[in-house]
Amino acid sequence: MKKILIVLTSILCIIVSTVCSASADSISDELEALKVIPSDFATDNDELINRAEFAYIASMLMQNRSLEPQATKFSDVTKDNPYSGAIEYLSEAGIINGVGDGLYNPNGYVTAEMSYKIMINILGYNKFADDLGGYPDGYVSAANKLGLANEASYFGGYLTKKGAISMAHFVLTNAFDTPPYIDYTVLAKRYKINVYNGIVESSESSDYTNIKITGNKYNTNPIILEENKIHQFYSNGKNLRDYEGAHVTVWVNEQEEIVHIELRKNSSIVYGYVDSVNGSEESTHIPSVASLSRLTLLNDENDYRIASGVKVRYNGYITQNTVGLVGNFARLVLVNDKITFIETWDSLEGGIITGVSLDNIEYTKGNRTGLKIDDFDKFTNKRIYIDKVPAAEGHIKV
Repeated sequence: MKKILIVLTSILCIIVSTVCSASADSISDELEALKVIPSDFATDNDELINRAEFAYIASMLMQNRSLEPQATKFSDVTKDNPYSGAIEYLSEAGIINGVGDGLYNPNGYVTAEMSYKIMINILGYNKFADDLGGYPDGYVSAANKLGLANEASYFGGYLTKKGAISMAHFVLTNAFDTPPYIDYTVLAKRYKINVYNGIVESSESSDYTNIKITGNKYNTNPIILEENKIHQFYSNGKNLRDYEGAHVTVWVNEQEEIVHIELRKNSSIVYGYVDSVNGSEESTHIPSVASLSRLTLLNDENDYRIASGVKVRYNGYITQNTVGLVGNFARLVLVNDKITFIETWDSLEGGIITGVSLDNIEYTKGNRTGLKIDDFDKFTNKRIYIDKVPAAEGHIKV
């Protein structure tokens, strides 16, 4: 049976969203945020990418906008093909060719030589490749010299979707010290995106998020921000509350709107009910924040160590006082395997729910057991967790 926690307060905050840890999937998430790949693009296997799909990715990298379907010069690519606009655009630009007899073969697969030619043209290194011998050998040599070939993944001689994703990300985020010395990235020049590392600070509004900048991820950022300073970004409708205290990487557009956020590799977020604190499972054990050293969660075998100087947000407020954590639901932020931030609510703020109907929520743990939550829609902050994972309000009925 699913266990549901709902935390309700009258303070306006951001509804929580699922937090993803940094991984290979983050590359796909970054490209998806910029619409370089469709949201339903499969990248978790070695499925081959077809020529039409690859044309879409290439056109997005070229001009940062999705093109409407249109008639093309190829008899096998009609306006009904969702990628026809991209195919015609790249064809007119001289970046892609057909296969002869007026055909493009949109469902055919992408060879290494084709992928190198398209991506090198996007980077602006086509003359470099031509000087190395032209198509195809010169483009293969250029791909190797630029490092592009290292990103590719092929099966049976054809490009996989994972390989296409990796190549697109490489093209998006890299500048080169090879002639003609293009010192900007596609990300900065065409998308005008800045990428920063930082720590999410608290915010009193759903409209913006405060982030302490710890570094500019790319020295090609259009705007270089000073380190160790707090900068305010527009949340852009994103639900970022559960990132508070976490070490993150943010992608920000020229309007200073956050278009993508992800945890850094040294940071993670864990949710659960606190089972013990400093070795004690007694709810009457109420240590001071300064004395917190370790913590365990219910149904979690890890013994979490707590960093010196940990911050604790208790029932919505940062505190340095004594706090009763055992039995409470908590969000733990870990950096380098130590807890650096704890957000927790006592049982008056939430509980485990095993029954949900149209107008009643049945609690099986917590001081609100069996209590109906009146005026649910009037609460300005509803933080919902299903099986200890953040969830949207639409996942339950109230």
